[in-house]
Amino acid sequence: MTEDLHETLKSIRPVNSGGVMDLVASAGIDVTPWQTKADGSPVKNPRANPHYCYEWSFGGGQQPTALCVWHKDITVGSVGIQCADSLRQFALELDLVAIEQRNPSHVKSRARDQAKRARNFDSLIQRAFRNKTAVRVILLVGEDKGTEQLGWDTSKVKYRSLDKAPWYVHAYSDSDGRFLLVRDVALAITVQPDPVLEPTPLYVDQFSIPKQQDRVLVETAVLPRSQEVRKNVLRRAKGHCEYCGTPGFQMANGAVYLETHHVIPLANEGPDVEWNMMAICPNDHRRVHYALERANITKEMAEKLASQQPKARELLTSMVNRLLNSQRKH
Repeated sequence: MTEDLHETLKSIRPVNSGGVMDLVASAGIDVTPWQTKADGSPVKNPRANPHYCYEWSFGGGQQPTALCVWHKDITVGSVGIQCADSLRQFALELDLVAIEQRNPSHVKSRARDQAKRARNFDSLIQRAFRNKTAVRVILLVGEDKGTEQLGWDTSKVKYRSLDKAPWYVHAYSDSDGRFLLVRDVALAITVQPDPVLEPTPLYVDQFSIPKQQDRVLVETAVLPRSQEVRKNVLRRAKGHCEYCGTPGFQMANGAVYLETHHVIPLANEGPDVEWNMMAICPNDHRRVHYALERANITKEMAEKLASQQPKARELLTSMVNRLLNSQRKH
């Protein structure tokens, strides 16, 4: 049996240089957006559209999910042909490169872009695990720069192909994003649950509550927030304020309410990640924004997060110090 799996693994190794757009389309994902620029004008060569062709994952939501995986990272294990990794940890390492002041600007910019791609991959694989849905895998062969040249260079793909078999996420760790992706071994439930029939969530925040129709239309810029990140932080808090420990209040529908807060605000280039977000009680949320001692509260929140996320300590500390120094100058 093991010998057969090794032979199968060899047989699915790409030997042709398939185009990313064509493979994504073959996975059942709509590639119409590739043909248009952000301003609505047509793209001259959609297959080379940099907004899409350099991504590491595609689809999600109401569409299938396709993930780019290096063939060299796939092994034969106890479950079958599998891949174990953590793109969330990879993103965190890229964050450190992006914030290092001694690095050239082009390196920091590349690291930020790569960290964003890694987090999108993590979000899609996390969603596939929770919904027990299959994903498609685009297999890659080439020069993978890996962690040794984080942000300093880009990997070079020589061959790529879309695996014909479905893959399933057999395990996912909320603590570090570690996952186990297995080829052609389905889980017990493979049908995505109807969102309408999903039970009331155990924990909710200020973005979970539908807004009532306002009588006056007010236009404001709202920075995008990851729903998966917020849900993970609320689960981590387990219904208690991560700053003062006070239990969140129970809503009429039975859910426990806390508010999610970015310690480094998104408006100050704070990343929308779990190590920069806390679930806190409404009172502390108002205090950290408006209280006289808000700078001290921010610093204490960062210290609490750093104790939970040791790998992010250096980055979080550096960003908080920079934020507070900037606020003092103004």
